[in-house]
Amino acid sequence: MLKHKKQALNTEINVNEIIKSQRVFSKNGKLYIDYRINFNYVINDKERIRFSTGVLDSIINKQKLEKEVYSLALKHYLDNNGIKNPNEVYVKDIAMDALNEDKDNRADDTHEDYIRIYEKYISPIFSEKLITNVKAKDIKAWKNSLLNEKQLSKSRFTKYYRTLNFIIKYAYINEYIDKNPMDLVDKRSKIFKQPNSESSMKYYSKDEVKLIIENAKGWFKTYLITLFYTGMRCGESLALKWSDLNFEKNIITIQRSVRHGTVRNTTKTGITNVIDMAEPVKIALSNYYDEALSDEWIFPSPLTLLPYWSPKSIIKSQLKPLLNSLNIEYKTLYATRHSFASIMVENNVPLTYIQKQLGHKKLSTTMDYYIKNGFVNEKGRDERIDKLYF
Repeated sequence: MLKHKKQALNTEINVNEIIKSQRVFSKNGKLYIDYRINFNYVINDKERIRFSTGVLDSIINKQKLEKEVYSLALKHYLDNNGIKNPNEVYVKDIAMDALNEDKDNRADDTHEDYIRIYEKYISPIFSEKLITNVKAKDIKAWKNSLLNEKQLSKSRFTKYYRTLNFIIKYAYINEYIDKNPMDLVDKRSKIFKQPNSESSMKYYSKDEVKLIIENAKGWFKTYLITLFYTGMRCGESLALKWSDLNFEKNIITIQRSVRHGTVRNTTKTGITNVIDMAEPVKIALSNYYDEALSDEWIFPSPLTLLPYWSPKSIIKSQLKPLLNSLNIEYKTLYATRHSFASIMVENNVPLTYIQKQLGHKKLSTTMDYYIKNGFVNEKGRDERIDKLYF
């Protein structure tokens, strides 16, 4: 059912009840259609409407039009009154409306990711399909093709699936379709790309961190101290301003991040997080202030004095050469966050405190990380107890 936005009566429209009668007639060598509207759907007092089809008058043409006259009359009415026929709605017609419906309830970068997924992986397959023609078999074929070609992880595919489901569910809720075919498609698969568990567990050890900090130079030394002692995300660290620091209260306010060169006035989780400033961070930043390149940004690019586009150039020009010189395995810049969290656990710091410093909305997020990385097993058992006295 559709709601007619133009007529005075706020009546729900049933497209099967609009046309009262219709006929084909000839005038000046052309074929016309004459149709009447049921009372509830009359607009601007026009109960009877006539229009030219542009088709030449002939016996064959008239017979053909008479077979199609109802659908042509209905289409004329809907088109001229800005109403979409639910039987002629394409995926592309509702995709953006569906994705934007809950835009305000998700982070900007998450929403933009959904848009990119639609444009790159969904639109080429489904956009030109009538929404009523999208069947479970089409979705299953899309899923299998995606998994075989892209080798997606389970978590990544779930986001692709969710993006398509936003659109199909929107069609179902708004009664363009009678059921959601997504409900018939299993999200499980045996061919999901398996995460590299060893890689996800890697972090810089205490000894490595000491060696790295001792040998780092200039602003990069201050940057590493900040990362290792706060555990903040790389994008958040690149968006830090001097105004985010409070040296009297020893706190840092994390309220923005950098992603793909754009400074966003929000963090990954969408919350402003006030964390403790460790003493080594306070000393390093205080000493660094006088030689800093910018009065606004703490760690800007020396070329632009604006935040780095991404951490990649820092990794290439600073981190990797330093690690190579120290014969330390490269474990990503993000591993500084893992190091902070993991060593905090090793030092028996309460998980609730670690959760606050990391900016996790839920304690379960922090717990999941440690379960995944073997610090705490799924039954809550800390396996370090096995080596407590050794």
